[in-house]
Amino acid sequence: MFTFDTWLSLSPESQAELVKLLPPTAFTTFIPRIDPGHPSVAGSDPMDIDSLFERVPEMLDHMLFSDSHFLAALRTFQDHLHNGWLTEDHRTRVNRYQAGIEDGTLHAAWKDEAWSQSQVEEDAVAASQTGSTSQRFVSSVRLSGWISSLRAAVENSTPSFPHPDQRRERSG
Repeated sequence: MFTFDTWLSLSPESQAELVKLLPPTAFTTFIPRIDPGHPSVAGSDPMDIDSLFERVPEMLDHMLFSDSHFLAALRTFQDHLHNGWLTEDHRTRVNRYQAGIEDGTLHAAWKDEAWSQSQVEEDAVAASQTGSTSQRFVSSVRLSGWISSLRAAVENSTPSFPHPDQRRERSG
């Protein structure tokens, strides 16, 4: 991780180069300004904030290295390095993607196409887990036959405890 101690261990030349990449808010000489669009400000240049001071390592605010935004940016950059986003292979894939967008050969799947494709994939997974389509059909026929047999048995059986309506008929 990049801390204030690691910053101090860099050579002055490296610090001078890196300081050029930091925003104006990273320096102790930064003075917040009112937005030029604010009614109380008239005729100021919106980019004058960058020319107010010289970016030198001595004026760097050391609290920058513990700022949550700076730490998040460092972690993101580290993830990009780890995942190979700065490699030539990734750059080639990005260029191929951009070229495909520009010449119209690359497009996102339509909603219906994506849904149909996902259904085919889900059916293939289900078939591989439960067997072939014919096996599932035979299983469903057996199950429906068993349900029909159970229903017939229940309808034709005499209940051991009469229904309340049947009790009234017998007693009345």
